[in-house]
Amino acid sequence: MVRVILVSDTHLSRTAPEAEANWEAVLRHVGVTAPDVVIHLGDLTLDGARSPHDLAEGRRQLDRPPAPWRAVPGNHDVGENAGGGAPDDRTVDAARQQRWLDIVGADHWAATVSRWTLLAVNAQLLGSGLVAETAQWAWLEEQLSGLRENQPVALITHKPVTATGAELAASPFYRFWPAPGRDRLGALVKDRPPALVLSGHVHQY
Repeated sequence: MVRVILVSDTHLSRTAPEAEANWEAVLRHVGVTAPDVVIHLGDLTLDGARSPHDLAEGRRQLDRPPAPWRAVPGNHDVGENAGGGAPDDRTVDAARQQRWLDIVGADHWAATVSRWTLLAVNAQLLGSGLVAETAQWAWLEEQLSGLRENQPVALITHKPVTATGAELAASPFYRFWPAPGRDRLGALVKDRPPALVLSGHVHQY
């Protein structure tokens, strides 16, 4: 049996002792359950989008669990999606994305866990117009086109992709994927949708 532990929205910072206390509880749980991998679903840090110190602290804490880990960035880590009304100092840009790459690691990746293919994306890039967004879409298309028939896929993203029409209409812009990204993903997976989507961001389960 393969065991995967999902963690999200830890908001780690040396200025947030309550968040770091929560992380200690995560570490104890990982130590007891001995998972094959720990996946962090984003918002690793309190304000990594503006603070390299928070990103460095988040990376330091990720290296502590006695298990391999993978992570994707959230809005607190690299900034909000562009075009949704967020102020410039809160919006993703190339420098913030690069800082994640330099300190934490890849912001999109593929992995195999047992018979599953995990495809993880940086949802904060959607709508940014950055070179990194174009590269990520090309990578995702390539990954999806190379799957074996009936291969189970889990999509990993900080922000939930979608919801009911009523919930989408009632929610702020930053709660789900931007509509153009959602539509593009839908077209990509129309014939072979992921068996599972794993996300954080809304502080619910």
